[in-house]
Amino acid sequence: MRRPQAQVLIVDDYAGVTESLAAGLQMQGFDVSTSGDFIEARSKLLAHPFDVLVTDVRLGAFNGLQLAVIARDKWPDIQIVVISGFDDPVLKAEAAAATRHI
Repeated sequence: MRRPQAQVLIVDDYAGVTESLAAGLQMQGFDVSTSGDFIEARSKLLAHPFDVLVTDVRLGAFNGLQLAVIARDKWPDIQIVVISGFDDPVLKAEAAAATRHI
């Protein structure tokens, strides 16, 4: 019997990042959906039970931590991975605090 594919949502405003992550995860057998902005990602999260959320911290006027809170409120068992291309100590502290409360 074949194991069901994990549903993954990747959110980043840089298309190259989402495309690269999606290609790698699809090669490993994951069912991947992508989004380039917070609003679209929020809509997808509220409509579909993803197993994993991979999100960039910086998403324009919003951030990935806000998205993580929304995801966990709607789907308590979702696994969340927050990524960033920046070394920002304030965001690190916020992410650490948020993940303790999510």
